[in-house]
Amino acid sequence: MKLLEYGFLQNRWLWFHMLAAGVIAKLLLAFKVAPNHVFGVVLALAALWELVEWSKEYTEGFPSYGNDSSRFFLDAVGDVVGALFITFIVVL
Repeated sequence: MKLLEYGFLQNRWLWFHMLAAGVIAKLLLAFKVAPNHVFGVVLALAALWELVEWSKEYTEGFPSYGNDSSRFFLDAVGDVVGALFITFIVVL
């Protein structure tokens, strides 16, 4: 239940991750990248972004998440799932 709450309902930046994934997927398809590779690229970029975000938050003690690292990870899962969901829609 917490995944639903922190990963999607209270995730203020989820829309941005979905928008970025949709634009990236559309651009990759325009450059004739195979659809299965589009998923791989979007997944890799989303994971890389979350690692960069984690390194920033980790050094500061996760202040954006109420000093709760588990909330960060639930938020990150929501971001990656949202990005892949939009990529699925764009590829269809």
